[in-house]
Amino acid sequence: MKPLQNKTVVVTRGVNQSSDFSDLIKSKGGNVLSIPCIETRSVVKMTELENLVVHIDDYSWLIFTSVNAVNYFLDAMRNIDSDLSSLSKIKIAAVGEVTKQHIESYGLKVAFVPSVYTSSELGKQLPITPKEKVAIPISNKSKSNLMDILESREVSCKSILTYTNSTPTSLEFDNTRELSEIADFVTFASGSAALGLSELSRIHSIEFKKAKVICIGPETAKVAEECGYRVNGIASPHTMEGLVELMVQDAKQQ
Repeated sequence: MKPLQNKTVVVTRGVNQSSDFSDLIKSKGGNVLSIPCIETRSVVKMTELENLVVHIDDYSWLIFTSVNAVNYFLDAMRNIDSDLSSLSKIKIAAVGEVTKQHIESYGLKVAFVPSVYTSSELGKQLPITPKEKVAIPISNKSKSNLMDILESREVSCKSILTYTNSTPTSLEFDNTRELSEIADFVTFASGSAALGLSELSRIHSIEFKKAKVICIGPETAKVAEECGYRVNGIASPHTMEGLVELMVQDAKQQ
């Protein structure tokens, strides 16, 4: 018997990002209940991006804290006919291994990944000296304290609004009461997902009565708790694999 047999896991990632995580859950015997809580779209101001590219030599680091930031920022560069090779002049940092691999899929080199995959640790560990400048593509709902930490180190930070996160208003389920009762785990891979599910739950009167809330990292857990969720576990390492392993260990103890 597989460890997540007869367990139903709510996956709250966006439609285009949930498949790998869902496959991991299914490989352990779990049932996946997909509730996409995030819709993203590009909002890059081309004049701001063009200005950054022109002055790229002024910056020491370009920092990515999510796969979405990578996609929207680099695709916007292509839309202004800017060769990605121009980024070879700047060091690139990624919040974690998945983001690093995604950056590298564009043919770019990543110079730094923190030992713990959180924005806070990225800010603390980044090998940078005071007065250096960094550029950080962000979403409209970015909640990390990355910039605060870097600025406390006397680093000059330039945030670039790259994409928006919004919450879908509709659900694919007619019986929300059944939905509330069958879930064993609710998973959050970002603070935006926690905010999204909180809003959907308010609109559709969803209450997860028995589900345990599992978060990918402490920053996501903080947002989930601010939304009123009782967080039962935080993945270690802060990866999709870590999330699945946390559920597996919990299921074994039952």
